[in-house]
Amino acid sequence: MKSEVDRAVVEAWVSRVESGLVTSECHSVPDFGTFEIWRRGGPEAVPKPVFRGSDSLRQAMNGGEAFEIDEPVAATIASELFAGRSVKVRGLGEFVVQERRPFSGISPATGEPIRVPGRRMVAFECTERFQRSLSAKLR
Repeated sequence: MKSEVDRAVVEAWVSRVESGLVTSECHSVPDFGTFEIWRRGGPEAVPKPVFRGSDSLRQAMNGGEAFEIDEPVAATIASELFAGRSVKVRGLGEFVVQERRPFSGISPATGEPIRVPGRRMVAFECTERFQRSLSAKLR
């Protein structure tokens, strides 16, 4: 991760995310988003960590007003994402900016054709090591 944040701070942040997921299967980072455990195929399935960006992060990614994040690691990740760069966090995974194309749809309320605008969103892919570590602790 290219940043001004000390490596020990990043490692402590990753550890906090992991312990939060192990204890409650959800860990929220204020103003940034939530890491959750997703089990596809029921409770016996391999748990996979996923990231859901906060409303304020999604709005800022799509040209909304800027906002402040108190967590130094999350703030650094967000600033890189706003610049359109992906961010690899050692021991956790990679955050990338995805561009969604605009498309046509039908309004479920009126049945009228509508145009859904394109948008930018944050995607997260965890490392295999992080996923294996969580799987071992959650089984």
